[in-house]
Amino acid sequence: MLVMLGSTAMFANAQEANRPITKSQLIALPAGGALNENIILEVKVERISVSAHEEYRSLLATAGGNAALLAALNAAKTDDSAQSGRDGGNG
Repeated sequence: MLVMLGSTAMFANAQEANRPITKSQLIALPAGGALNENIILEVKVERISVSAHEEYRSLLATAGGNAALLAALNAAKTDDSAQSGRDGGNG
């Protein structure tokens, strides 16, 4: 069953390969029980549409994200270039 769910998630991810991971999607992964190690891999491989603001990091931790996931989020490639100019890039 887990293999089937994992392959379904990979297929869905492949269909949206050009779209960055959104804030809602990233929060939903640990909240839905996804393993932090798998989420970290996604964050490292895919672009994300959110920078690591303190409030968002707190929400992610509450949803089940661990310290390694938060560190991966800090190092992630983001599509948040418009916002980084406004906030000075302080995530």
